[in-house]
Amino acid sequence: MTGEPRKLIFFENQFTEWIGSQRMSVIHDKLIDFFVRNNFSYSDESLNTLALTILIIVKRAANNHLLEENLKQDLKITNLAEYPLIYNLLNCLKDDFKHNFSSNEIFLITSIFIGLGFGLKNSMHFSQEFKLKVADLINSVGRALEIDFISDERLFHNLELHLYQLIYRAKSNFQIKNPLLKDIRNKYPSLFAVVWLFVNQFIEEYNIKITLDEVAFITLHFQTSLDRSIQTINALIVCPNGIGTSAYVKAQISKFFPNISAHLANTRDLDIMTLDNFDFILSTVSLKKNYKLPVLEVSTLINFNELKQISELYVRSLYRKYAIQDLYINQQQDVMYINHLIGQNIFQGNFKSYLDILNFLIGKANENGFIEKGFRESVLKREKLMSTYLSGKTALPHGNPSLVKKSFLIALVLSKDTDWQGKMVNVVLLLGIKSSDVSHSQKLMSFLMDKINENENKDLRNYLFQLKEVKLNAKCFF
Repeated sequence: MTGEPRKLIFFENQFTEWIGSQRMSVIHDKLIDFFVRNNFSYSDESLNTLALTILIIVKRAANNHLLEENLKQDLKITNLAEYPLIYNLLNCLKDDFKHNFSSNEIFLITSIFIGLGFGLKNSMHFSQEFKLKVADLINSVGRALEIDFISDERLFHNLELHLYQLIYRAKSNFQIKNPLLKDIRNKYPSLFAVVWLFVNQFIEEYNIKITLDEVAFITLHFQTSLDRSIQTINALIVCPNGIGTSAYVKAQISKFFPNISAHLANTRDLDIMTLDNFDFILSTVSLKKNYKLPVLEVSTLINFNELKQISELYVRSLYRKYAIQDLYINQQQDVMYINHLIGQNIFQGNFKSYLDILNFLIGKANENGFIEKGFRESVLKREKLMSTYLSGKTALPHGNPSLVKKSFLIALVLSKDTDWQGKMVNVVLLLGIKSSDVSHSQKLMSFLMDKINENENKDLRNYLFQLKEVKLNAKCFF
């Protein structure tokens, strides 16, 4: 947002005494001038964050607390085209603050500048290596959900910019809160879980830590892509009164609902037609037979109340057809796949720490010949970068797919809650998915998200206990 300068209200009560009103006034005027001259848009929050970062660095330096970490060596995504901009900005501030900004300080401020989204333009050129990693993430999520995301150029471009910002935020230990995190997890549980699974693989390449807030932002990019790909809703108009009347009804539908593709039929054709490609039926007469599709009786001259009902049918059809949260496992063959993935590997026990749990589960995977050398290290590295706590007292540690010989899922049901990096768990599932089996990931993640909620995993524990009993009985029988 550019235009009329605004005061840094965020600072007035909290930081005036510590930083000084004069310095706040200087940073306010210089930043506004900097943004306007360079034609940058900005929000109050991003302006405050950048200003506060600069002021804290200056204050710390005045107390001999200097940045020692060599950030320049760690930020290698691009050639940092934004660095000269920030250098010039800080050069203008050095006399006012009586502080010469070091290269480490400039790189930290630059990385936060990028992380806040300043300076990112559609014409930016990313390295080929970075582009390939973004494409791999999109392809992996698409394969897991069996959805063609890779052809969506807009998704690719938006994720390029977002992930570029994310990396710089993470490198500078700057975190942002996503106020929609809970809503996104609840509304799109399957998509969120699949994105979470493969984002782990992406961040491993850059050795950065990210939060679930970031995962939720990335999930929204994929959901937005799905929303853009929504096809036309197909409605069947049943009218027994001839072509002229039918065409008039269709013309009204097309006028008020251009995204509804209306098709005509008479009552005689209706019983012999295949209705699989239609989303609902609009009929000018009462239909005696029951159909699987929603049916709405309308007038030849459609009135206002009927338009409202058609609108509701349209929205419901979109939701049924494209809401990713409805991708839960509902076929016996999918449940059988999960059962096969687990096999006999359901254990009960009690451990002191999450590392003890990981050592136990990885040991079982090794005993069964499921993994290659280095799998344990890849699991621990991912756990270090982002906790694999999923939800509802359940953790899902997993390793690099290239180090998996055979896809597997090993379950451990704990006798009491155990700390998992700040979260309490009583079910831990060690997952190994071969690269060639990525397309099955959605089955697993949908199944898990269907069995757990934000606070508990009672359904998952019952499923594991029942499956274990079935396996034991089958083993005893044979």
